[in-house]
Amino acid sequence: MHLAVDADVKEVLAVEVTTEPWTDSEVLAGLLEQIDDPIGHVRGDGAYDTQEVYTVAGERGATVTIPPRANAVPWAPDHPRTPALAAIAADGLPAWKQVVGDHRRSLAENAMYRFKQLFGERLASRLFETQVTEVQVRVAALNVMTDLGMPVSVPRRVILS
Repeated sequence: MHLAVDADVKEVLAVEVTTEPWTDSEVLAGLLEQIDDPIGHVRGDGAYDTQEVYTVAGERGATVTIPPRANAVPWAPDHPRTPALAAIAADGLPAWKQVVGDHRRSLAENAMYRFKQLFGERLASRLFETQVTEVQVRVAALNVMTDLGMPVSVPRRVILS
């Protein structure tokens, strides 16, 4: 299961259910096709660091922020990956992640975590087509719960005397 999440409201905008051989970068186009609204930013982990991802996101007018893979080399001088590699070489990966707001990527991972906590890691259906429907229903339910309100975490103060 692959999700596209609106980082501002934490709503799942698109879902792709695939079999194991599919990679994250291969399903991005299908996820973006499900979104009618303009897409401002595409964030992902190193698995999305492919030419195809940059091309598909660029066609939608989106800015792409993806940490380059460990063995990454510069592409064209005007490609977004090239200045990212230069900044990482100069200041380090943690500094680059801080500057580009890479922490927002974790919101999609958090949506996956909430999905698994609420519905479990297994599907009841045996047929792939039915599994797709089951996931879509669960995502719709997750969006309703998210719309009702996210929990607010507040640190507890413990006073010992």
